[in-house]
Amino acid sequence: MSNDENFSKLIDKEKYQVFLFTCPTQIPLNIALHSWFVINNQGKVSRWEVLSRNVSHGAKWNHLYLNFFLPFKGVEIISSSKKYFWKPKLLGKIEGRVAQQMSEFIEKSPVSYPYCDKYCWHGPNSNTYTQWIINNFPEFNGRLPWRAIGRKFVIKKYEKHL
Repeated sequence: MSNDENFSKLIDKEKYQVFLFTCPTQIPLNIALHSWFVINNQGKVSRWEVLSRNVSHGAKWNHLYLNFFLPFKGVEIISSSKKYFWKPKLLGKIEGRVAQQMSEFIEKSPVSYPYCDKYCWHGPNSNTYTQWIINNFPEFNGRLPWRAIGRKFVIKKYEKHL
């Protein structure tokens, strides 16, 4: 059974859910981790992440992407290979009212995240983005590991959820 099939079983189309995933980054920096969120708005599943690439894509805001990869697929082992992907690891999830608030916050991030137009290997990057969201929702039970370089990047504009 593939990761997509395993993680797809976690989706409850009756609920709001937020999942935090991670996987190694692309070679040669694969000692570090890449993180992203998958949100489920009662059956509407989407993936939100910051990527180093800045390529044409249907829903993107500079380095912030919506659904660049399938929700439960890691990133390519070798950039742009489109054949071999790292296996994702689930770091945390939440359901219910807080998940609905997080989903709304994430969906508004193209206008509220202060670093959509910047990317650097040590931050701001994908881990800066996911940590920014985690910081706004202390109820969320996910935590980025030490290999998530960029998680400690100082965010100048701090948006607090209501």
